[in-house]
Amino acid sequence: MTLTAKAEITTGSHHPGFELSGSFTLGTGIAGIAPDTQAVSLVLGNFSTTILAGSFRKNKKGVYTFEGKINGVKLEFRIVPAGGAGFTLSAEAAGANLAGTSNPVPLGLLIGGNGGTAQVKAEIH
Repeated sequence: MTLTAKAEITTGSHHPGFELSGSFTLGTGIAGIAPDTQAVSLVLGNFSTTILAGSFRKNKKGVYTFEGKINGVKLEFRIVPAGGAGFTLSAEAAGANLAGTSNPVPLGLLIGGNGGTAQVKAEIH
């Protein structure tokens, strides 16, 4: 999986969290992904979480969405087909502690057995 993204990270004590947007392309020979039936793991800096299999919902257009709270962090996550083996992603978290995070920020995404990593230059407040 080839992964690119940008992030805005808030480390202040009043509203810690992040906004992440990007895209990824599945590798050659990968038939597809199914976040609605596979676990999805996200790592951004020192924040990491796994969304359990069956937690994402898929709509008629093939868009996968998750909204919920995991370990006290409110998380909204969308994965949208972008044609062929490409997808866009967006994630927003409130209550995620990323204190001490500095650039470049490591990013990792794992959907079932398909994953990728990247270094992200983030806006950190």
